[in-house]
Amino acid sequence: MFTPEWNSLFFNTIQKEIRSRTLLVMFVITILIMFFVNAGLDLIIENFEGKNVIDLTSQKVVVFYFIISSWTVLLSVLFGIDCIKSDIEGQVIPLLLSGPIARWQFLVARLSGAFLIVFSYYVISFTMAIIFFKISGNPLAPISNMLAALGATGVVILGVITLAAFISIFSNKLVAFIISMIAYLVMATANTYLAGSGISQMFQNFGLFKGISLVFYWLLPHLGLWNSMSTNLIMGKEIELSLFPELLHFGVSFTLLFAVFALAFKKQEF
Repeated sequence: MFTPEWNSLFFNTIQKEIRSRTLLVMFVITILIMFFVNAGLDLIIENFEGKNVIDLTSQKVVVFYFIISSWTVLLSVLFGIDCIKSDIEGQVIPLLLSGPIARWQFLVARLSGAFLIVFSYYVISFTMAIIFFKISGNPLAPISNMLAALGATGVVILGVITLAAFISIFSNKLVAFIISMIAYLVMATANTYLAGSGISQMFQNFGLFKGISLVFYWLLPHLGLWNSMSTNLIMGKEIELSLFPELLHFGVSFTLLFAVFALAFKKQEF
């Protein structure tokens, strides 16, 4: 798969997205938000210290991580859509597909490039948050938890990018963005709603909402659970989910998602 043509597409994806400056803008916004949130929380903590009114010191990591993870999901949607849709809108995709590279390899190259960009953003932002915590003297989770959280978030990024790219081949960028965000929220809700339920419990009080939740829960990756897992690891909490079944489900469901994506992309006429 790693032919010169594939490598060229992979690095072109990175160059193309970096030139768009979307990542730079989001990174600057993230730094500014982190700075003001840190300063604001420190001010509140200082004013209420010793008054037993509110305890924000232990919650600072939650606020920071919520900001970083939310921006990361947003970036995953944006870059997932753009990595394929920009080629279609720019009418360069017939030229790119005319070379000795299969369509599924084209998808892998574009998705891999987008993944590397967003994951790098997450790692840098996460590292900066750790620096903020270190400077302010806040307790940090063990390094093993942090590394595991990186892996869990990587799963979320890969899943969201692939889903958004798949949706983008059927609509314009704005519609694809809206549908992708709604799909992610529905997936996260279904994951939370059905997590830990047995097979018999899942089909109790069956209705439209539960039917939709079951479809999202069984056929698509559990991105909401992986995101929650990452948050719990950062907070130093115990992971209640069984890792192996979740990895197995992600492997099967992501393979199914990519296979459907590749089949639909193969049938597209450019």
